[in-house]
Amino acid sequence: MNIIKKFVIVFFSGLALLFIISLVLPSEYSIKREISLNCSNEQVYEYLSNINNVDKWFYISKNLDSTLKYKFNIDSLNNKSSFSWNGDILGNGKFYYTNFKISELIEYKISYEDDKVVQNGKFLIENKTNKINLAWIEYGENGFNPINRIFGLFIDSFLGPDMEKSLEKIKSNLGC
Repeated sequence: MNIIKKFVIVFFSGLALLFIISLVLPSEYSIKREISLNCSNEQVYEYLSNINNVDKWFYISKNLDSTLKYKFNIDSLNNKSSFSWNGDILGNGKFYYTNFKISELIEYKISYEDDKVVQNGKFLIENKTNKINLAWIEYGENGFNPINRIFGLFIDSFLGPDMEKSLEKIKSNLGC
């Protein structure tokens, strides 16, 4: 009985410690990856702003879940086009554009599992000497949930490599 009592005390003390530590962890996360391209701003912008191209470069792909089914919603009049998916492994989600600044900026949101998790992102297209620098930034809120805040410490190592592969796909698809 004494062992069980000690185990319960240690267990709940550990949970309390994790909760207290999580209070000082960041409530937001941000991931950034960049690539240099030998294309014009316009080429990069046109490719990325076309919702029909998202499944050609985005890390949510049939390589990860062969059961994915895609649906495209084109609304070029209001710049609110979207790309949604549903699959057995990756579940459902939606990628949709939120803001454009021609040849400079594309902003979007990603919603997973009917808005249970929402992630923001943007592409910054900048002229550099004889090259274009494409910066991809994804960011979001961890909120007050201790598990989300702890996970936020590791999100760069989870998504960063996928973002790098996606940037390489963009470069290859553009041929620059």
